[in-house]
Amino acid sequence: MWSRAVHGMFWPNRIEATMTCCVPGCANKVKNRARQLCSKHYERLRLYGDVNHTNGSTPYGAAQSFYEARVLGCTTDDCLIWPYSRQGGGYGSICRHGKWRTVASLVCEDLYGQPPTPQHEAAHSCGNGHLGCVNPRHLRWATHSENLADRVEHGTANRGERHGNAKITRHDVRAIRMMAGKRSQREIAEALGTTRNIVQRVIYGETWAWLD
Repeated sequence: MWSRAVHGMFWPNRIEATMTCCVPGCANKVKNRARQLCSKHYERLRLYGDVNHTNGSTPYGAAQSFYEARVLGCTTDDCLIWPYSRQGGGYGSICRHGKWRTVASLVCEDLYGQPPTPQHEAAHSCGNGHLGCVNPRHLRWATHSENLADRVEHGTANRGERHGNAKITRHDVRAIRMMAGKRSQREIAEALGTTRNIVQRVIYGETWAWLD
């Protein structure tokens, strides 16, 4: 199975047995497992949005010109991918007044005004912010809860197995719930190779409460 195309390349849904970069012709070892890319090609994707980018630097003013002409003047309903610097999560970024900002938040400020409250965030209706989308038609101010709800709906929320600190899977959670009340928490933990504290928190709904 293959996932969404990014600049003409298709990323595998899971890491294959090989641990070499997925870019054709590259034999370097994988450094970013999520993208199955070596450090060189991952940095190109992160900074320029294109693993095949060969220019070592962005021409002065190019990002700002693209922002003013292509982003603020966007007339398409399709995702508009930011071709320059990216944050670690894949979101487009640009330097304004000596400070790095996300392109999405600047778009919302320039076109829709200041956020209603300091807690509001730039939210993507397309779910492709992590891929670098900066289309103004896909952006709006939203509360953190609204933004999180969007991510859950789009499948991009960092929860469950996606969370960097996850110790168990959703399959483990369902198994814990099935065994709860039939076996002790210690027995469940030993059966699943986890800790009693993790089992207890799942049973009491302190973690994974969102999982049906």
